[in-house]
Amino acid sequence: VLTKIDKYHYKVYLFNKDGHLFHRFILEECLVLCSPIITDDNKLLVLAAARNDPKCCEFQIYNTDGTFTSKSIEEDILEEPKDITVANDGHFMVLNNNGHVIVLDANGNHLSKLDFNHADQSLVEATAFHSESNHVAVSSLESGFRVKISIYDDRRDRVLIIHQGGKDIDENEQKECVPPKIAVAKNGNIAVLTGIVGECEVTVV
Repeated sequence: VLTKIDKYHYKVYLFNKDGHLFHRFILEECLVLCSPIITDDNKLLVLAAARNDPKCCEFQIYNTDGTFTSKSIEEDILEEPKDITVANDGHFMVLNNNGHVIVLDANGNHLSKLDFNHADQSLVEATAFHSESNHVAVSSLESGFRVKISIYDDRRDRVLIIHQGGKDIDENEQKECVPPKIAVAKNGNIAVLTGIVGECEVTVV
């Protein structure tokens, strides 16, 4: 769990599968760009920008004791990144704000850019990768806090659209939407976090 102390300082709480806290530490001073992830070798990976240069991005890879190494990412590759997920072969996929997915290796080197057919070009929020099928899921936010999840195959064609959530909100109410997050299990089920601040839910589809 990542908590924000102020704009450039964050604290991480690590829990085991039983929900028991086993470690906590403060990240190095930075601007966290999206939710951190756990790598295949059980390390915490943070996509961050330097305080003195927001365009300079890097991977911060933390051990469970808080020690870390950093890997610089090539400049001008990432454009307002929204989310990051683990792909095959130790690679990572970063979802840009424009809907493009950037594939990087563990050292931050740019490998490829995925331009999906019929992709949403705005309001994208999260991505997830299903290693068994090589499918990529991208969620986007629609009106009424409704979430659309687009599934793309390895030919970059959209093969499935799932709509999830949605609330009837009075236009006069000041409600803040929680950015929807998704995760894909090995069996292909997708966990979807939706809702507004104070009224969130996780649904498995």
